[in-house]
Amino acid sequence: MEMRESQNLFHTLDERSFRKRFRLTKTLTERLIRRISPILPDEGPTSSVSKSIQILVTLRFYASGDFQESIGDSKFFGLSQYMVSQIISNVTDAIGSLSDEYIRFPETEEQFQEISNGFQQSGGFPGVLDCIDCTHVIMRSPSIEPWQFKNYKESYSLNIQVTCDHQMRVTSICAYNGRTHDSKIWRESDTKEKMIRVNEEFESRYFLLGDAGYPLCPTLLTPIVDALENTPEGRYTRRHCKTRCTIERVFGAMKGRFRCIHRDRVLAYEPEKVVKFFKNCAILHNYIIENRIASEDVDDVMDQDDDDYNLHQGIMDFDDIVVGQPNSELIRGRHLRQHIIDNFCTD
Repeated sequence: MEMRESQNLFHTLDERSFRKRFRLTKTLTERLIRRISPILPDEGPTSSVSKSIQILVTLRFYASGDFQESIGDSKFFGLSQYMVSQIISNVTDAIGSLSDEYIRFPETEEQFQEISNGFQQSGGFPGVLDCIDCTHVIMRSPSIEPWQFKNYKESYSLNIQVTCDHQMRVTSICAYNGRTHDSKIWRESDTKEKMIRVNEEFESRYFLLGDAGYPLCPTLLTPIVDALENTPEGRYTRRHCKTRCTIERVFGAMKGRFRCIHRDRVLAYEPEKVVKFFKNCAILHNYIIENRIASEDVDDVMDQDDDDYNLHQGIMDFDDIVVGQPNSELIRGRHLRQHIIDNFCTD
């Protein structure tokens, strides 16, 4: 069987050492091997390497973000840079095929109620369906239109919008080039369209929480900038921030566990491949959560760079304002926010 060719790693490394290198437990890794091995090609340049080793090579890349040559030269694998490149490409596509199973936006009223109740119990904020934010993943200069990917820090990146539920599971991903404002990604994302439908069906009972980089609207509530302490507005903002920080914890957990997307790494790949890596890290993140694995292997890094980026962008994009016309979305958002303040934040 394929598994036999990687038994040395499963037997030589204790559980803690194994998780430190591959980020999954041995049991979860074995399950993943059984799940995606049938998807991997049986012929081609990687056919001489067992599928279990191919999966471990790719997990090691996600975990470390090291150069392909370094991963291949390690005492565990002994593979050429070319072979590692082919392996990572094949396994990345195989793990990506699990996206619809592991990254799912809530769809049923039962799911809405479960998530909303979970957020309210942890942060005291009612009606929250998901939290939303964007994070930057640094990469080399793309070969096509590199200027589109240069962010305000003069580095090349993707700006990736993510939503998460109360259990820190990633529920949606939308990637744009690094110079794109968070609010623009939101306006053009499928997530906004889904939330509009939810809003219409359930009469604004459910919404997302986002930071001040997003426009206030009935489907996405933002904090009140400079709200005074010990006022209803201050309590609203405190509970909003306490609840919304769930998405920051998601970024910290993902980037701490999978260093290939950490802000200190520069991925030497084209944007399309970087998106696949990020999505697969989210799939594995959810895979770990759904199997209730503790985060002992995570170097938790709160995404401070992205918070700074949002502050630099400001709280409102000019495109969100139509000169001379009332913004009905903003008005409805203010009414909903005031309703929550009056009914849940007065004491």
